[in-house]
Amino acid sequence: MSLTALGMASQSTRSKPFLLILKSADQYDLWRARIADACWAATGKDLFSIDDDDCDTALLGLAGGDDEERKQYDWLNKIWLLITGSLHDDLYRKVNHVKRGMLPGLLAEIAHALVVSNLEEVPSLRLELYGGSMSSTGCDLQNWINYISERQSKLSFLEHAVAQPELVAIFLKGLHPVFQQLQVYFSIPGNMPTNFDAAVAIVRKFASSPVITMELAKLKTSGLSQAVFTMAAQEVKTTSTPQPTMCKLFARTGQCRFGAKCKFVHSPTPRPFSTNPHSRNKLCDFCKRFGHVESACSWKERLLKQLQQTQPQAQPSVQAQTQQQTALNSAASSAASAAASASPVLQPQLADMSEFVNSLQAEQNDRRFHFVLSTHSHSNRRNQGWVLDSGATCCATFLESDCVNVRDCSINVTAAGESFCVTRTGTAVIATTDESGQSIELRMQNTLISNKFPYKLLALQQFTNKGYSVVMGHTSIRIMTSCSRSVFVGYKDPLTRLFFLQSGVSMLLARSYTDDTDLLWQMHLRHGHRNFTDVARQYNLKLPKTIPACTSCIMGKSHVYPHMGAGFERATRIAEGFHSDFRGPFSVLTGQGEAYLLTIIDDYSRRVFGFLAKSQSEWMHIWTEFVVRIEAEIGKPNCVSWLLSDNGAVYTSKEMKEFCGSKGIQQRFSAPYAQWMDHTAERNMRTIGEMTTTTMVHANLPKSCWGWATLHAINVINRTAENQKLNKKTDSPATFSRLEKWKGHALPGQTKGLYPFGCLAFKHIPSKLRGKLDAHATPSVYLGLDLHCRAYLLGSLFQLDVSTSVEATFIENVFPFRKIKHREAPAALLWGADNNLMEGDPRLGMFDVTPDTTSLNKVLDRNALASLGVLPEVEAAEPRRSARIAKNTAEHTLHAALALCATNDTEQILLAMTETQLQDITPQHADQAVRSSAAEHWIAAMNREKQCHIKNGTFGEEWSGDGQCPKAIPAGWVFKIKHRGDPIEEKDLQTKQYKARVVIRGQYMREGLDFNDTFAPVAKPSTIRAIFALAAKHNCLLKAGDVETAFLAAEMDCEVWVRMPPYWAAGTEDITGDKCELAPRRLLKGVPGIPQGSRLFYDTFADYLKSIGWYPSVADSCLFLNSELTELCAVVLWVDDFIFLHQKEHTWQQFISALCKRFSIPTVGALTSFLGMQIVTEQHRLQITQSTTIKNLLERAGMQDSNSIWSPALAGLVWTKKDQPDPPETPDKCTQYRALVALANFIANWTRPDITYVVNKLCKYMSNPGAVHWQALKHLLRYLKGTTQVGLDYDFRNWTGVAGLHGFTDASHADCPDTSRSTIGYLFFYGNAPLSWSSKLHTFVTTSTNHSEAMAFAQGAKEAQWLVCLFEQIEAKEKHTPVPMFVDNSGVISLVLNPVDHAANKHIRVYCHFSQELARLKIVAPQRVASEDNVADVLTKALGPTQFKKLVTRLVSSSA
Repeated sequence: MSLTALGMASQSTRSKPFLLILKSADQYDLWRARIADACWAATGKDLFSIDDDDCDTALLGLAGGDDEERKQYDWLNKIWLLITGSLHDDLYRKVNHVKRGMLPGLLAEIAHALVVSNLEEVPSLRLELYGGSMSSTGCDLQNWINYISERQSKLSFLEHAVAQPELVAIFLKGLHPVFQQLQVYFSIPGNMPTNFDAAVAIVRKFASSPVITMELAKLKTSGLSQAVFTMAAQEVKTTSTPQPTMCKLFARTGQCRFGAKCKFVHSPTPRPFSTNPHSRNKLCDFCKRFGHVESACSWKERLLKQLQQTQPQAQPSVQAQTQQQTALNSAASSAASAAASASPVLQPQLADMSEFVNSLQAEQNDRRFHFVLSTHSHSNRRNQGWVLDSGATCCATFLESDCVNVRDCSINVTAAGESFCVTRTGTAVIATTDESGQSIELRMQNTLISNKFPYKLLALQQFTNKGYSVVMGHTSIRIMTSCSRSVFVGYKDPLTRLFFLQSGVSMLLARSYTDDTDLLWQMHLRHGHRNFTDVARQYNLKLPKTIPACTSCIMGKSHVYPHMGAGFERATRIAEGFHSDFRGPFSVLTGQGEAYLLTIIDDYSRRVFGFLAKSQSEWMHIWTEFVVRIEAEIGKPNCVSWLLSDNGAVYTSKEMKEFCGSKGIQQRFSAPYAQWMDHTAERNMRTIGEMTTTTMVHANLPKSCWGWATLHAINVINRTAENQKLNKKTDSPATFSRLEKWKGHALPGQTKGLYPFGCLAFKHIPSKLRGKLDAHATPSVYLGLDLHCRAYLLGSLFQLDVSTSVEATFIENVFPFRKIKHREAPAALLWGADNNLMEGDPRLGMFDVTPDTTSLNKVLDRNALASLGVLPEVEAAEPRRSARIAKNTAEHTLHAALALCATNDTEQILLAMTETQLQDITPQHADQAVRSSAAEHWIAAMNREKQCHIKNGTFGEEWSGDGQCPKAIPAGWVFKIKHRGDPIEEKDLQTKQYKARVVIRGQYMREGLDFNDTFAPVAKPSTIRAIFALAAKHNCLLKAGDVETAFLAAEMDCEVWVRMPPYWAAGTEDITGDKCELAPRRLLKGVPGIPQGSRLFYDTFADYLKSIGWYPSVADSCLFLNSELTELCAVVLWVDDFIFLHQKEHTWQQFISALCKRFSIPTVGALTSFLGMQIVTEQHRLQITQSTTIKNLLERAGMQDSNSIWSPALAGLVWTKKDQPDPPETPDKCTQYRALVALANFIANWTRPDITYVVNKLCKYMSNPGAVHWQALKHLLRYLKGTTQVGLDYDFRNWTGVAGLHGFTDASHADCPDTSRSTIGYLFFYGNAPLSWSSKLHTFVTTSTNHSEAMAFAQGAKEAQWLVCLFEQIEAKEKHTPVPMFVDNSGVISLVLNPVDHAANKHIRVYCHFSQELARLKIVAPQRVASEDNVADVLTKALGPTQFKKLVTRLVSSSA
């Protein structure tokens, strides 16, 4: 329909702009009332009574009628323009689709749009409503009423209002305990108010009682009594009424006999009354009047008569009321004692409660604004400050200039009995300062404006509703928030006793200080002793000429100031003065045992003389010889004038003073902690140290070479051109070195003989020391110059045996030790893996993989190393009987080469690498990978990883929003060469063995924002062994699979943005090795490195298995069973690997086909290895070994060639902390010990119960192992050397022993000499298959062997209970209880089967009762076994050879 008239509005019909713009739901009620008034004033129409028929009629008249008819229906134009003109732009866009002219539809769409946008507030509003209480609102009744009213109003608008009975229950339940008597009255049937307003009126009336008022006043903090009570808007009456007078009776007693019929105002400001028992007037406990007691109260009698005579409609009979009154009296009397505990003074009676409620009925509808403050000011000049009011729901002011956006309103206000109308309201703009002095502007909306307000009122409730916290003090109020950390302060006025908001610092300080100096000092203290200049600038204060002295600042801020000159006068000639300093002791001694470096520096030339010393006590010997040497070199006696040093004992000794005195040498000392006074010695010592470390890092020499490196550095410093400024001070040429300044002339050949420290040198072999066919030179390492004989210091390869030679050939770009990684070599920290340099880089040294065709590197080819003497010749000797555990990597590599050298297989010596050595050549970051010799393989692995992520949709869209991307988590690469088995050459590795994975650096993710739950379970070792045992017993099949890129199968549970890893190409392009910058992308799937990655995959995998009928077991959440299948089958999950147990082939096919629909599983097949364990299956037999892991352990310890022994520990060995060294072992030693014990613990937990006891003891000393513990570890490794092929053997072919579950327990009483605690152990079998074992020190001391055995039995019973739960789910058809548990102590059996509550057993009573209960339930059955047949003895003590061999054969057997 065309509505031209609706699109136009003449000037005569256009209304004034509507002041209220509707934007949010909280404005809707006010907007609805105002838009109705505006429409009525403009058109005379009731907006909300107009229906669709009225609109259709008006539209027809506007479209086809004449001028008179269009004028008649012009009201539709005006109303439409008024409504749409009052809508915010955002809201108007939501309702713009409504057909023009259809007013009911427009109003409905407006309400719907507001409700839809605010429905998300409903849950939080309901939660606040049900969780609130009067105590949480400051124990203020009005705050509690406002709290409920505000949330109910919002819920009503959102059409989710709480029912009135439920709202009344919430209100009454949240009241403070002082209202307990009233709550008792409401609990009587028929007395509960029907609506919220009635309940509020009753509670307010009850709260006006003097006693209740006093109790409520005690609950409030000081200053809260200046509250503005209930505020409710009411339409202004057209007729003026006289000001009502306050009821004095109500003000004095809190009650009025006339109730609602009283013509005076009942103001809730009663006087406090006296309860002094010595007063002349007695106080009635019922009516609270003086002059009589309750038994003679006539008012009580009249009320009782009125209750019996009054019979209103729809009320019970007199008899029923009497019964109700009786119940009320009994309930009130029973509640009196309970109420007294909350408030001893609170004893008002409830006998007049019915009359009390009836008197409120006439007051239900009279709701107005009430203010406690009087409208008459006590002074002609009003206070311009803002009063902080704790009870007001809105702010008020008497100045309209305080507000902006002022508008008209009509609100009745009653203040202290005087009523007046407020016609203006607006937004108050309040300028104040926070506690730190920063200016703050507050804007308080809906502030009432009237000249009759005596003060400006600031409602504290508006602060608390916005999250601020209010702290009340005796003289101040502090309003603060944790977000902005702003603190507003209100101070108590001593005259009015009101709290006024702080309006400015200057006004605040004017009360205390009179001049700027005092004010500046006070602000200096308030600002935490900030400097006076900054404080004066902030507050525009005058800075005095003399800054005040603050001793606290001097004591708290003292620091080092610029030094006064150079400390001492400088020397004017050589050898006039010297500086001396010690450095050390070093943590590693040199080959000759030196631990200190001593430097003596000439002050004039700065020449450095270096000495190595074993201790500082050598100083006097060195110094006396040095002075004699200087005097001889200079040619003048007593040429040394002074020596500057620190205050060390060697410099201040008596012997030193006597020597210097005899030589006329002045001793100068630097002040304590003032190193700058001897900065020459300190700075030179730093230069020497830096050069020493740098050259050792580059040469990758062991730390024990620091002595040669420091002497070499000193020689280089003396022969290098000195600083130009220093040369200018001594009038020396700019290019002079320190040695040239010392000599006084140029030395053209001073740099001859300087070569890179640690480079390759070939030492000439004299003809007398070699044969005719022998090599003429041997390779060595350059270690500096021997200044005594002007020869080169050369060290042999590997052993570094130092010798001198004047004939040597140097290869300056080759460093032999760069490829050999010493444990203590600094370069190991810098370079990491070996393949960090490009092929042919000379820094790779003589071990470069790619031989050079030039004559230089052809000599250094690997095939010629043996002939060059790099590897000493080794005769085929007997295997070594011992091997040192503490070996560095270089020695380890050497011995491995020597062992293979006897086979004359040179190529295998140099190229074949074990699994551990392959880890050494694995890149540590992407830059190494793309520049290594295997860059082609690594880039291919990176591309395979990228294609996998593209296929799985791991990364989402790039960041394209406005502004900066949220904190992006960096991603990176992790590389690994997967190879297990015999040593292999690098060239023989296949491309698929090179693995590259994208990982997220989870350390940058924040808990609660980027991740929540992180725990992910894995299958217990006992569960996996149980599956293996069942497979052997029932001749089942075992299949294994690996979920490829498992983490990528899980969806992310939160929004995370990542920075793509290095070399990641844009889009789907392949990685080429070129770096590129990409925008952050959103992470959609789980990627390794995120904290919740394992948890997300487990949840995804478990949920999918549930969907196909496999549910987790109660005993182990990583064991999944299918109850619908009749055959024996199970699924065990370990991170991303799984094992499938089944009897029929088609069951496996169905399972794997269903699994492949959801996950990528590239390789599946028969189970042959799992977690480093080798698994061999036969008919009703299964063998498990860890030979590869054991060999790896021996290789790490360097004991692969050691002799084997028969037991893991020596019998009778005492394990005690007294064997721990003091001082503690070095960190490197402790780290190596922990690494070896941790790997041994892994072996013991899976397949080797025979070493569990020893490993448990070794683990106790990981923090500081001693020589005894190292020897015990070596003993264990030698035992493993001889039992490499030993493991678990589950053989059910001819088993005739105990069938099913059975266990053994044992204890070694008080075997710990440090704590007297006992070692307990248990071992469980399924048939002849060991399933679960444990050996540990008990947590507390037991007083007898019987008690120790009982503790071991209780721990074993716990494990038996879990195993029964496990097997009852897997083998539901079999009976698994009771589980026989064999012990070699008859007292334990008696304690379990014949319980006697003896006093000696009270410290183990809980454990005894636990074992007895399991025995009564027939879960376990204790049985006696001979001590020599108790297999658990292996877990609690070191046995002799005969007993150990007898028992260990029942635990493990060899697979060879």
